[in-house]
Amino acid sequence: MSTSAEIRSALESARISAHADGRRNANVTDVLQALQETTPASQGVAEQVGAMRKIAKKIGRPVGSGYTD
Repeated sequence: MSTSAEIRSALESARISAHADGRRNANVTDVLQALQETTPASQGVAEQVGAMRKIAKKIGRPVGSGYTD
């Protein structure tokens, strides 16, 4: 699933690609191609989130009895 910002970015990318490809209007194929080339934000920041979790485990402590690792 894409966020609204990712969809907006893909639409803009499709418009730019279509314009560069003969000054034409973007079509569904352009938009689908742009969406396929877009890295979802959840995947793009996964490494950063993992690093923050490691740091939190070192410097923090669990809250509540339901904590599981």
